[in-house]
Amino acid sequence: MKKGLLIGKFMPPHKGHLALIDFARKNCDELDVAVCSRPEEPILGKLRFWWMKKMLAPCGKIKVARIKADLPQGKGSSRPTSKAWGKYLTKRFGKIDVIFTSEKYGDYLAEYMGIEHMSFDPKRKTVPVSATKIRNNPLFFWNYIPDIVRPYFVKKICIYGPESTGKTTLAKGLAEHYKTEWIPEYARVWIEKNGFAFTYADIARFGRGQVRIENEAARRANRFLFCDTDSITTLVYSREYFKKVPPLVENLAGINRFDLYLFTEIDLPWKEDKLRDLGHKRREMRNVFMNELLKRKIPFEIVRGRGLERLKAAVRAIDRHFGIRQKLSTSPS
Repeated sequence: MKKGLLIGKFMPPHKGHLALIDFARKNCDELDVAVCSRPEEPILGKLRFWWMKKMLAPCGKIKVARIKADLPQGKGSSRPTSKAWGKYLTKRFGKIDVIFTSEKYGDYLAEYMGIEHMSFDPKRKTVPVSATKIRNNPLFFWNYIPDIVRPYFVKKICIYGPESTGKTTLAKGLAEHYKTEWIPEYARVWIEKNGFAFTYADIARFGRGQVRIENEAARRANRFLFCDTDSITTLVYSREYFKKVPPLVENLAGINRFDLYLFTEIDLPWKEDKLRDLGHKRREMRNVFMNELLKRKIPFEIVRGRGLERLKAAVRAIDRHFGIRQKLSTSPS
């Protein structure tokens, strides 16, 4: 039985890592994959460990471990660092026959551990990506990110503003433009299904429901997720209609779950419907919504214009905010 070892930070795991693991799996009988993490790293170690366990679970010959030991860290490959790691890995994993890496340090580890080193694609020609590149620009390297990891990097954009400012139309248009998902206002959908009536007791339901459908849609999204409302909006209307706000909604409104807010101006004609009844105080409500962002110091872009002009203004704001200069693939695969 040939036992192999593969170590990495997997910060995040990407298709290059999976290709390395597949290579290792084919060249040994048993494989230990170790996720190395430290508390100060930008992506939580327990999340990376969970990702790897979920992705590798179908392959019975692979065991996933987590390394939290305070071992020397160094940029690049060095003998002193590799010597300390070799001693630790031998003690932690017992008899190992071969170590798999794409780095020079694999030669050093193999030497200190007295085992074989099998190198895979050290010049990154098979899968031309790195975890650093993905962290720095996940939108551009999206197709190298495994499905289970993608929700972590989805950019959530809230279409935000008072009544009758084209939020739903804009969310739909942006989702179509970026080939991704959008979600409606949970409260409006619920109210329409329940006879256009709601009470103060329903406000917390609306807050919970909105967060739930956001999380569900993020798992399907392609780079961006467009949301037709947020918890601040729920808070504003609770205060307007009931003069009070449920603690749950207060707490949710204090957590900014979005990467960008698009504030829709009141430069569109007012359109009456069964749920819109604040047309007489449109300017006042516009200022209420604006002030909620300002007092929370939440960055936002103002969107103006009608029809296609409004959509193009929103696209320009998004591309500018996220530094999109290269054309992104519209395929979510």
